[in-house]
Amino acid sequence: MGKFGNSDRHHLTEIGGRRVRVGAINEGARGFQGTLVFGNIQKVRDMAGTPPGRYSALSVEFKPGVNQALAVPRLQALVPNLAVMTTPELSRLTRQYYVANTGMGGSLAFFTSVAVLVGVVIIILTMYASVLNRERDFAVLRALGARRGDIVVLVIGQGLIISLFGLLLGFTLPALFLNLVRGSTIPSYMPAMVPLLHAGVTVLCSLLGSLLALRKALKAEPASVFH
Repeated sequence: MGKFGNSDRHHLTEIGGRRVRVGAINEGARGFQGTLVFGNIQKVRDMAGTPPGRYSALSVEFKPGVNQALAVPRLQALVPNLAVMTTPELSRLTRQYYVANTGMGGSLAFFTSVAVLVGVVIIILTMYASVLNRERDFAVLRALGARRGDIVVLVIGQGLIISLFGLLLGFTLPALFLNLVRGSTIPSYMPAMVPLLHAGVTVLCSLLGSLLALRKALKAEPASVFH
């Protein structure tokens, strides 16, 4: 309600040159192009200057038990010049429009791709550098009787531990961010599949880095310890 003078319930404010009384304040109803305001249809027409009989959209609520799959085609047949769609379909088309026609989709895809590429490179280099810095330690283990399989378990286990700590940090920071912007004018949304995809990619990159480093670790010669 900041755009209307931080009005509380039952207070008078002005919208479109008309005085209105605030009856309720919604939470979570936001639009891409501004604040959403609900009111009596006659008063809204008066404020917007819309002539009687003209509408931009109509919302239809079905009675309990009505089969929407059958009702929507029947409504479409009654108003062939209008588009009739369900709430999920309208939501999907709206998101597709803003992603495909406003530049948001391209920008998001570009920055996401760069972030993923940088993250993959950092994870792989971290694993590889970790093994290179401990090449002599692997040689000592081989000299003490460690088998090649033990080295494999050690390197892969190290990669999984690093990935788990990375996931803990990677989940904590977005969770804090989402909690901070909750209820703000620019809320953020994270689909349920993103954390799962994030975890899978992180573990996969850690294993890839471990496998690349493993080749170097397995080449450590036990005799090099005595040089």
